[in-house]
Parts: sequence; C-alpha cells; structure tokens
Amino acid sequence: DLLKSLATADDQALRLEALRTLQAANPQVSAELLRSIAADEKRSLSERCEAVVGLASFAKTEPVGSPTRALLIQLSSAKQPQLRREAVRALRGLLATDPGVRAAITAVAAALSNETDHAIAVELADQIALSFGDAKLEVPSAAASIASKRPTTNAEWLAQLNRGRDVDAEAGRRTFYHSLGAGCFKCHRIDGRGGRVGPDLSRAVGTMNRIQLIPSILDPSREISPQYTSWAFVLKDGRVVTGMVVHENEGKTIVGNSDGQTIELKTADIEERTPQRVSVMPDKLTDRMTLQELRDLIAFLDAQR
Repeated sequence: DLLKSLATADDQALRLEALRTLQAANPQVSAELLRSIAADEKRSLSERCEAVVGLASFAKTEPVGSPTRALLIQLSSAKQPQLRREAVRALRGLLATDPGVRAAITAVAAALSNETDHAIAVELADQIALSFGDAKLEVPSAAASIASKRPTTNAEWLAQLNRGRDVDAEAGRRTFYHSLGAGCFKCHRIDGRGGRVGPDLSRAVGTMNRIQLIPSILDPSREISPQYTSWAFVLKDGRVVTGMVVHENEGKTIVGNSDGQTIELKTADIEERTPQRVSVMPDKLTDRMTLQELRDLIAFLDAQR
C-alpha cells in the first residue's frame, strides 16, 4: 500500500523509485498496478517504460492470453518508439510457445518499412532478430533486411560501442535491470539496488576508463582482479561448487555463482579449493543484447563516474 501511494506521488523521482522497487515484487502484489501505469497515457514515458520492465518478468510465468501478455502485445504497436521497443523486448522468449505473441512481433516486423526514424527501425529489427533467434525461428525478412550486422572481432566491437552519441543512459538503466537479457543486476548493484556477487558498480566503474570498461564486458575473463577470482570447491561429499567467495567467516563460506545466486557451504566441508582462470561473469553477454542496448548500457555505466 505504501509503494502504491508512492507510485502516484507528486514527485516524479519518487514515483520512479517506487516503480523500480515494484519490479522485483511478487506479481500477485504488483502486476495489476504496473499494468495500469504502463497503459496510462497520462503517465510520463519513463514511468510507463519502467512499468513494462517489471511486467516483462511477470509475463514469462503467466499463461497464454493473460492480461499482462495482452497489454504487452497492445503496447508493441504503441506510437512512442521507446514504449514500443520496451514492449517488444518484454515479449522476448515467448514466441516459441505463444502464437499471439508471435503474430504481434511479426506484425511489428511488417510495419518497419513505415518507420520514418531509421535508428528506431534498426533497433526494433535487432530486437525482433533476437526474439526469433531465441525461439529458433526464421527471422521475418522485413526485420532481417535492416538488422545490424553483428561485430565479429574485439576491434569491431570497440568501434561500434565506443560511441558517445545516439545513446540513452536511462534506457541503459532499464537494460541493466531487465530480467530478459544479460541480467547484470543479478550479480552487480548500483546505488543499493541489485545483487552482491560481483563488484558494486556504483564505485567500481569510477576506477575504469571507457576503454577498460568495454573489454570487461566483451571478455570478462581477460583480466580478473584477485578479489573477484572464481574458485572450484571440492566438498567432502564429492560435490563441486564453483563461484566467487562473497563472504567467509564463522565457519561458513558463501559462494556466488554466475546466476547471481549464493550458496552457503560449511568451511570444514571444503576439502580442496582451486582458483579458476574463467570469470564468474558469463561469456558472450553480447549475444543477449542488441547493439543499441549495449551502447545504452555503457552510457548508463559511464554516468556512474
């Protein structure tokens, strides 16, 4: 009830913080409220987009034809490009099992030729290509013909990502905390929100320049700080647990894995621990995002300096 009241407060910054907290709430508690905000044309565009980010995680567990999926399908043809983009992204992962979603995204692809802003058309085409690729379905030709050519080398990636123009740090924030995509928030936190497995990026990003930041995303295992070394723990019962030491004290060792989950081990049960050369941060994160999502994400992280 308190968060609901804050989500309708006079101060927009307070409304946005309430929405961002509701994104992680139980769907039974917040889904109806987030749907009402996402559908409310009197709300600011940033608030509606934040509400859609929350609905994206709920849609995955709801059945075909649910109110959340129906609203996201409706918003996939919204007039505002940012809202349309968020709705298309929120439906990612549902094409293989939901004919209604598949038809809606196919319709978005067919309408790309009418899009007057080329950058928006390309970003929507990239979103559609990821969605169909995830579902192992052929990408509609209308989207495939204008989708970005993915870089194949680190040099090409750097050239594409080291651009400070045509980026949206606020959209990058939504990418960071989105349940569909790279899942940065599962391990990292910024300003008190997110996981605790990886470094707190509120502070860590300030020690890196842009040329260091981009390779850390492209190739996380290239250079690993000692305090973020991943370990393989062999237990007395024969199990092997791999991850980074989040905390170790009072006979307990807390290990964080690449999904942002923490596992509590009894230190006395560890028979052997071996440092790994591979970062707990997953490889090929770039495969989970569009080029524009990556550019926006880097702009958001840059803003933490």
